[in-house]
This record gives sequence, C-alpha cells and structure tokens, in this order.
Amino acid sequence: MSKIRKEKNKGAISAIKDIFPSWKSLKRLLLIAFEILLPILIITFTVLYVNLQKLEVPFHYKQLLKSTTQIMLLVEGVPITSGTGVSIAQEEEHSYILTVDHICEYQKEQIDIGMQVISFDGIRYHADIVSRSPKDDLCLLKIDASIPKVKVYQKNLQFADPVIGIGAPLGMFPMPSHGNFSYYDTYDNRYFLSFPIAPGFSGGPILFKNRLVGIVSQTVDRYESFCLAIPAPTVQEFLDNYFNDVRTE
Repeated sequence: MSKIRKEKNKGAISAIKDIFPSWKSLKRLLLIAFEILLPILIITFTVLYVNLQKLEVPFHYKQLLKSTTQIMLLVEGVPITSGTGVSIAQEEEHSYILTVDHICEYQKEQIDIGMQVISFDGIRYHADIVSRSPKDDLCLLKIDASIPKVKVYQKNLQFADPVIGIGAPLGMFPMPSHGNFSYYDTYDNRYFLSFPIAPGFSGGPILFKNRLVGIVSQTVDRYESFCLAIPAPTVQEFLDNYFNDVRTE
C-alpha cells in the first residue's frame, strides 16, 4: 500500500511539474499572487471595519429594535392610522414614546378614539397622549410599561454621515433603512436624508452612533429615495418643555 501511495504522490508531483517548469517558478508565481492580493485584502477589511465603527449596528442593533414601537390610532376600536414611535424616556414603570403628531390627530370630535403602542415583542399597550406640538409635528405618548430608551445625539451631523432609520412600514414588524445625512433645511427646520422609506415609517427614529438624531416626518415628493426628518434639537426642546412643565406642577 505504501508503494502505491508513493507512486500516486510521484504522479501528482510530476503532473504539477508538467504545468510549471520548476518549483522555483511555482513559488515565484505564488509570491506574486500574494503580493497582489494582500493589499486588496487589507484595504477591504479596513473599509469594512471603518464602516462598522461608524454604524455600530452589529453590536447594538437588537437594543435599537427593542426601543422602537408601532403606533396605532383606533377609532371605535378599529385601527385607521399606523406609524412608528421610539421610547425616549422612562419614569418608574412608565415609558414615554415619541412619534409624529399627524398620526395622533383626528378631526371629528366626540368619538371613541384611542392610541395603542405595540412593543418589539408584540405586546399591545394603551397609550395616553401627554403632549402635542402640531407646529413641530411631534407627539408624546405615555404607557404603563418599561421599554428601553434611546438617547438624543447632541452634536451636529456632517454631510454623508451614515444614519439608520427604523420603522414599521404598512403595519409590519419594525425594520431598518440605511442611508446618509444630506443637509439641514433651515427654512422648514427639517433634515434631508438620502434613504427610502415606506408608509408607516413616520415617527420612526433616525439614529447615528446609536443616538437619536431625528424623527421621520415624511417622504419627499417625486423622490422615493429621500425623506425628511425632524431634527434632534427640536425634539430635545419639545421634551424639555414637557418635562419642565411637569416638574413645576
């Protein structure tokens, strides 16, 4: 058996030698391939590492999803409008969910309406509207549950900063959309972001380095790959006004 193996090995070696004139040429070819591939591999892994450091998604993505909720406006027990919200503050056994005001408004008066928050794990909670700002299109809800909160980003975004938006499109499970910050529209007080959203994303959080930088407000007409967001400073001012009023009561 050992003789047969040796003969097979010799046959394989001779076949390689037929392809390459000598072992030196084979080694030289492998060395050249290594010298070409090594810089490419280094650049590829460096780019991947830098992008992951910016987004920090793999490490905290589950936490971000747990902070995101689905919002429903119920009329006589029937959902007529749905959107997204995000847990922004906690107080003992209560959580404050931030969303957009146009989800929470209903024109008719003296009708049985209610707000419902659906958590990441599918549990439904009755929600009370505690503060509204139609001008800024912001609404704050309060539920009797403890949902992980996100913090507000205090620095200004720079052009092309990578951002993540999480929303519940068409009443489905919260899912992400990735894109970049484009510019700040000072006239309308809105962030212009280059990533697509679907109906139901309104009220969803825009995140950079796991911090809240804005709230999805609406899509941009005729541009499906862009959306508008309410900036973090406006969000922070809205929250400060509410909690300062509560403390002074």
